[in-house]
Amino acid sequence: MPYGLRCTSIALAGAACGLGLVFAVVFKAAAFLGDSPEACVTCHVMKTPYVTWEKGSHARTAHCNDCHIPHDNIFKKYAYKNKSGMWDMMVFFSRREPQVINVTENSKKVIRENCMRCHERATQVMAVYNQTDRFCADCHQTPHAL
Repeated sequence: MPYGLRCTSIALAGAACGLGLVFAVVFKAAAFLGDSPEACVTCHVMKTPYVTWEKGSHARTAHCNDCHIPHDNIFKKYAYKNKSGMWDMMVFFSRREPQVINVTENSKKVIRENCMRCHERATQVMAVYNQTDRFCADCHQTPHAL
C-alpha cells in the first residue's frame, strides 16, 4: 500500500474513532446499555411518559426495559434494544420525532408478553377464558396513565 494512502487510512480511522468516542461521551452512550430510565428520557418526547411512570405504581417495581424489551433470551434482548435504539436515534437526529408516541404492533406484542410474565397469576384467568390475544391496555390503565 502506498505511504500516502496508508497515512490517509490511518487518519480516517483515527478520526472515526475520535468522533465515536466524543459521541459516546456527549450522549452518555453507556447509559443505553443498562436499564436506567434516565437513558430513555434523554429525548424530550419521553418526558411525559417518564413522569407518569415515575408517579405510578410500576416505578417501584419496573423500569422501561422491563416492559418494552423482550426477556426471552439475552441475544433477543440486546438485538431488539439495539434495533429500537438505532431507530429512535435516527428519528431524533433527523428531527422527525412525534409529539405523541404511539405503540407499534411489534412493541404491543413485547409489552403484552412482559405484562403476562410479571402478572402471571392474574393472567391465568385470561387463559381459562381464552382471552390471551388481547392487549392489556385495552382494558387496563397503563403505567403511563395518571
